[in-house]
Amino acid sequence: MLTKFNIVDKTIQGFLRVFKIQNYVSNARNVGQFHSGGDDYNPPAGIEALGSFVNNDPKNGVVVLYRDRTQRKAAPGEKRLYAVDSENNIIAELHLKNNGVIDIVAQSDVNIVASGNATVSAQTLTVSASQTILGSGGKAIARVGDSVEVDPGTHKGTITSGGTNTSV
Repeated sequence: MLTKFNIVDKTIQGFLRVFKIQNYVSNARNVGQFHSGGDDYNPPAGIEALGSFVNNDPKNGVVVLYRDRTQRKAAPGEKRLYAVDSENNIIAELHLKNNGVIDIVAQSDVNIVASGNATVSAQTLTVSASQTILGSGGKAIARVGDSVEVDPGTHKGTITSGGTNTSV
């Protein structure tokens, strides 16, 4: 039988996230979290959860599902992962859409870290930013319209101004 819980507090014990839960008919107790492999979710305190007691033993409880109060936006066949703040507002989102599009939305920084190579392959790559830094920054990159001084005898030129918002 599934029971509705309210998560009061949580801790990590070994490799298991343990919740202090309060169901609506008994005192608070600790139960373990069951989740799919490769998934790590740490729900905010106060969130509603669904769980059960194995063999009706109150010392052997598990939490299996959570209910937050966020808007459901995934269409049939889509997967959406998101993080919420303490007020239950979505602050980061990864949305795998059923048309092949992947949306990544963040209210803060997005970091991609690779211990090896990282490759972006696309027909067109568009970067929209007020400043673009490739590598650790350095010399400015010349763009169409930047100033160039050309020696009339050798026809060799020197770029005298580069982009102020792009560097390598």
